[in-house]
Amino acid sequence: MTVFLFITFVFTICYVYLIILAYLGLSKEIIKTNKKNLFVSVIIPAHNSENTIGSVINTLKNQTYPDDLWEVIFIDDRSEDNTKKLIQKSLKNFKNSSLISVQKVGKGVSPKKNALLQGINKAKGEIILTTDSDTILPENWIQSMVRCYDNDVCMVLGYAPYRTDAPFDTFFHKILALEYFAMGAVSAGSCGAGLPLTSFGANLSFRKDDFLKIGGYGETIKILSGDDDLLVHRFNKLCNKKIVFNTSGQSHVKTDPPLDFKSFLRQRIRFSSKHFAYPFNAKVIMSAIYMFHINLLLLFVLTLFNLKFLPFLLLISGLKSIAELIFLHRSKKLFSERNLLKYYFPAFIPHLFYVIFIPVIAQIVSEKW
Repeated sequence: MTVFLFITFVFTICYVYLIILAYLGLSKEIIKTNKKNLFVSVIIPAHNSENTIGSVINTLKNQTYPDDLWEVIFIDDRSEDNTKKLIQKSLKNFKNSSLISVQKVGKGVSPKKNALLQGINKAKGEIILTTDSDTILPENWIQSMVRCYDNDVCMVLGYAPYRTDAPFDTFFHKILALEYFAMGAVSAGSCGAGLPLTSFGANLSFRKDDFLKIGGYGETIKILSGDDDLLVHRFNKLCNKKIVFNTSGQSHVKTDPPLDFKSFLRQRIRFSSKHFAYPFNAKVIMSAIYMFHINLLLLFVLTLFNLKFLPFLLLISGLKSIAELIFLHRSKKLFSERNLLKYYFPAFIPHLFYVIFIPVIAQIVSEKW
């Protein structure tokens, strides 16, 4: 047991150290100096989205960016509902707009990446800006993201918080919103630290020329998920320019959370299916985080059978909570986020099981787009 406790302390130190690095990364805020008006292509893939596509269309119409400097490309990805008809009706609302219809996807190709690639290939913009078909866009979204593009920047990441208004105002959805907020904090902090770990496909942008230079999605095009963070890892490895995170509230894209627990599980299984495709350095970091949580769970189990482990459990859990809450509190100020930290302790135990078991299930169960 002495060896187990020693290993647990080692992983705890590693975990806290990684949080400190992410915290320091948050301090590297982006000074938005670019005043050039670059031509932008907004790309929106949609699959059976008749119930949500209206929100992104309505908020996209209100963008403050000059109408002659951006286009929107919708991709109807094999929808079996009225998604295509709704998009066709909306095209007249935009000065530059088009619709691509995807009828089938080649074997061994991610459907969503295929849809995005169809749009990217057609795009006229110097900057590609992607979002999902269930988002609410702030009116200065395009302008805010473009302002981050100095000459040495190849990619700009943005925050995509979950909605918590009705019908997503339940306790369950507040917990999900906290988890997504933490993901945004990790994305911003790791990006600032020089090793971006994750990102949001609902709020992602990059230079088209640089995308083509790195070979697009490359071999990751066959992986179901990862149109966001796997692409970020490719840019970080192959493009000799900076990746920055835009923390401005003018760029925050609200997105719909999963409706229920079953939808949540399916989504997270799909997300986790890509982790073995991470580059080596990211795998090392993720493995250290994973092993820390496994050891913490084992310590919980040991304490149930023998209370002599309770002081160690309280110490490790306390260090974890203090480090995370300091980090998230700093992130809350940076993002001007809602008061979600009050859900931290109710989510503590469920999140522990989630972190450990979802990646395992993702390697057994296959999901579809």
